[in-house]
Formats: sequence, structure tokens, C-alpha cells
Amino acid sequence: MKGLRFGQLRSFHTALRPLEANKKSEGSRLLPVKMLSHPLGVFQKPESGDPHYFVDERTWKEWGRDVRDKEKHMKKRKELMEEFGESRFRDMKELRQHNGKQWLSPAAFFRAEKSRYMPNFLGRTLASPQIVSTTDTLEGNVSIVRMFTSVFGEEHARSYVTNADRYLDKFDLVQNRDFQIVNFNIPENKIKSWMLSWYVGSMAKKCPPDERKRYFIIEHLGKLMRGIKNAIGHTNVYTGYVYVVDQKCRIRWAASGLATETDRETLWKTVRALSKNGPDGLKPKVEEDDDDIE
Repeated sequence: MKGLRFGQLRSFHTALRPLEANKKSEGSRLLPVKMLSHPLGVFQKPESGDPHYFVDERTWKEWGRDVRDKEKHMKKRKELMEEFGESRFRDMKELRQHNGKQWLSPAAFFRAEKSRYMPNFLGRTLASPQIVSTTDTLEGNVSIVRMFTSVFGEEHARSYVTNADRYLDKFDLVQNRDFQIVNFNIPENKIKSWMLSWYVGSMAKKCPPDERKRYFIIEHLGKLMRGIKNAIGHTNVYTGYVYVVDQKCRIRWAASGLATETDRETLWKTVRALSKNGPDGLKPKVEEDDDDIE
């Protein structure tokens, strides 16, 4: 048993090694990461209070009764084990190889007419226990949405706004901060969602008061979790994701894993374009550095 625990600890520690260290050990096994070449999101425009996914409406009493049902429990256990076997080890390997990157971020934002929508999620914020729609916060605003499921992912997402003041000054956004930063903390399953609820108070204390209403703890996504996550490219449970969402709730740019200098530059260029030029993001005469992609 001690050997097993040591092995697990060693595996966990190895996952934290930076990419440079892994190049020595992984060698030719390091798989390439491709550029994100297509828009992410859902085709249907989100509506407040109308989630794009199944919501588990069982009470805790009903949920507990289903857990105690041996037949249902064994079936669910088999499904979870299959899912874990398929994805968790793969997710950890990807985290080790590419600092969490699932794709290389596009060099510019997606065209408005090609872009898809950020799904509407339901959740509680650090400011209130009431369940609200994320669309109400996103609509009408330029938003940097940071999405994560794990501690690793939260660190990834935070890296995109490192040294933000420098970029705000560079892109002339200091005086006119026409954008917001929104956090989506998405628990992996209902048990983790319940556990996370115990830490809301301490999380709120660490979060500035004016940012608490934009920090969402999303309700467990239920049966369609995989489908909705695939639509927005959220395919690794350990990775953090960042999206620039325009005033019409369309995803105009996306990134995953730890931020590079190029990622930060492109993110803030996109924010500037959408903030100054509206949802289309383009001036009548398109400047070279504000070009978009198909």
C-alpha cells in the first residue's frame, strides 16, 4: 500500500514538470499541437434561464436513494470507470506534454458571421446563492471568460491576464475599460459540486467584492456534459480555457493551457477591437493588426 501511495505521489509530481523538462524524457513521443482552425461554441443563440444541457433536478434525498440502488449504482460505476479509463490518463499525459494546451490559439479573432455562441450555463456566484444565468452577465459586454475544472486549470486561466496593466496601457484600454473578466468554475461531477459548496465562503473572502458577481460555480452539467464541453473545446479536465466573448455572446477567440506571450498579445488585441469597434470588431477600413480569420 505504501508503494502504491508513493507511486501515485510521484505521478502527481511528474505532472507538474514544465514542458522543457518533459522534452528530455518524452523525446519523440511529444505529439504536436495543431492550430485551432474553426470557431467554437453552439449554433443556437443562448437565452437567459434556458440552458443548452440537461440539468439534474433530483433532490439530494432522491440522489442518495439512486446511489443506494445497487443496480443503478453498478451501472453508473461502470460508466464512470470507462470514462476515467478513456480520458483521465490521457488528460494527465497531455498536461505533462504541452502545459495543458489542446490547440495553438489563432493569430486573430474569428469573423462575426462565422462565430458561434457561448452556451448559457446556470450557476451560483460568490456574491449570491441564487441560481442565475451566465448569459445575463455576458450579453452586452466584451468578456474574457476563464473556464476551469481543476487547480491546474485555474492556474492556466489566470496566466492570460498576468501583467494586464502593461497590455491595457499598450492597447489604450486604461481609461476606457469596456470589458469584464468572468470566471466559470465547472465541477467535474455532482459530488465535487457538493464539496465545492463548502468552500464558497473562503473563496469569496479571497475574491475582490466587485468581482464576486462574475465568479460562477456552474451547476453540474449532467448527461450532456461531454457534448457541451466538446462544443466549446473543453476536452481536458486538468486544462484551463480562456474565451473572448463579444457583446452578442459569440466566442470570438479561444485559448487553452498556459498562456504564451503571443497568446496574451492576441487576447488583448481582440478585446481592444471588440471594445472600440463593436461586436463586429472591425473598422470600415481594416487595419492589418486587426485582421480576422475564417
